[in-house]
Amino acid sequence: MFESRFWSTLFLVLLLIQSALAREPKRAMVLVFDQMRPEYIERFQLPNFQRAQRLGLNFDNAIVGHLESNTIISHPVITNGKLPKNMPWASQIIKDAEGRLGPPGLFYTPFYMSHEQWFGLVQEVCGDTSIIAQVKSRYPGPTLAVAQKEYAAINFGGPYADTIVCLGDVLKSGPFKGHHSVGGENVPNYISQPVGNRFYLDGVNKWGSQAERYSLKGAGYVTGNDPFRPGGDAWVGDVVEKFMEHEPDWSVIMASFGSIDKISHCLAEHDAPTKAEWALHHGIGLEDTLRKADQELGRILDRLKSRGILEETVIVITADHGGQHCSTFLGRDRPGKYNEDSYWGKGANYAFLDDPHPALVPLIKTGHLEAQTQHTMQLYWTYPMNDSERKEFEELLAQVPGVSEAYRKLPKGDGYEYKRVYRSPDLKGRELAWAQAHAKTLADTMANLSAPEYITTLFDGTGYSLIGSHGGTQELVQRIPMIVISPNLVRAGSRSKAFTRLVDVNPMIAEAMGLKKRTDLDGTARSLKPFLKF
Repeated sequence: MFESRFWSTLFLVLLLIQSALAREPKRAMVLVFDQMRPEYIERFQLPNFQRAQRLGLNFDNAIVGHLESNTIISHPVITNGKLPKNMPWASQIIKDAEGRLGPPGLFYTPFYMSHEQWFGLVQEVCGDTSIIAQVKSRYPGPTLAVAQKEYAAINFGGPYADTIVCLGDVLKSGPFKGHHSVGGENVPNYISQPVGNRFYLDGVNKWGSQAERYSLKGAGYVTGNDPFRPGGDAWVGDVVEKFMEHEPDWSVIMASFGSIDKISHCLAEHDAPTKAEWALHHGIGLEDTLRKADQELGRILDRLKSRGILEETVIVITADHGGQHCSTFLGRDRPGKYNEDSYWGKGANYAFLDDPHPALVPLIKTGHLEAQTQHTMQLYWTYPMNDSERKEFEELLAQVPGVSEAYRKLPKGDGYEYKRVYRSPDLKGRELAWAQAHAKTLADTMANLSAPEYITTLFDGTGYSLIGSHGGTQELVQRIPMIVISPNLVRAGSRSKAFTRLVDVNPMIAEAMGLKKRTDLDGTARSLKPFLKF
């Protein structure tokens, strides 16, 4: 009897010890839902996001944590664990002060750079900090980056992803004329072939959205009418499914779902449903888009579970930025002409000189403005000025409609910082408190030699580029969901109040997987460590 009890007790103790031991994951997955706001999960009762919250650790105070808060900035920040000031580009316009792309001092927009330029710059500036490179050094399985947007996919995967998949150019001839081809790098035949397969989406139908400043084109971001080639976020989900099916020993998947962002730019339904007749007619809207994104999240979780690999995967579910309805919209109401309100200046690969926004004209007339970009904040690159010229320029900045604060770049030690030179007396209450807590810190994340001489922040609900927009310091633009699911969490369904940023995703994955600690990252795993088993 005694011996039987002894062995039973020992067996139970061993089971308890085994369950308490940390099980380090050997796969990593990052799922970005572009322009997803955290409150959407409860507001729209999204069951699979709620399921993920129950499975993982929820960071209730997650923020973008850098500027600009845009897709082309945030994706490489997530992958490389570096703040924009330590990345090749920090904004939608970059000044190549060090001459990495050509003669020093030329301006570029990263949107129009080649894959080789993107990869080369990341490799030169960031080295091997990529979380893909880190995971592959220990678990050398196949890796994937996928997004509808080319610049999201390429900059998510960078030079270390084995396969990068995105929507390709629209075919101009042949039996599938008017369909997107499959783009990317090293795209396997099981995704790209045969021509016209499930991944070739309609690239023509505008769904009646032509009157919008940011119209839809094709089925890249909506389901569409072709039951054999569903578009929108299902396209990304099916790429992930194919990759997992054909590469069972995969080690990293980075997937970015772009439909919420596209619909939010187009319809600005952040706070209320659209009344646009074309959207209502086609059933296109934020709620439907969110539910389809939620379905894709559920499908991925189900695939991982059915394949028995959920318990060996660390998953980060987040957004690259939030977004806001610009109820105070200061752009010009001209369909399809938002770029003219977003940029001014001439670079090596872009030119927007002939049609400046009227608010910029007084600044342009000073002769001191070199280049400018704006969305829910404004960036100004200037020529050298003396004290009196600078004083005049700063007074003009304060008069630009919608400006809440202005910051000037100044040297600090071996680097730079931004110093506030103006605050509107109308900045009050919660909005003022948020600015006091975050605005300078956010501005400093892009402070380097190439950064703009001035940053002006805009009031909540204010923007110049699109009616549904992001890019700046506003609370609704900065706040994002962040959920970490990992087999070595102390307790599923936990919540953390720690401020956690996108730059922290890289080191948090490394910490969960037990990878070698690095000292060359700007992010930290501090907010995750207390919730992991050791």
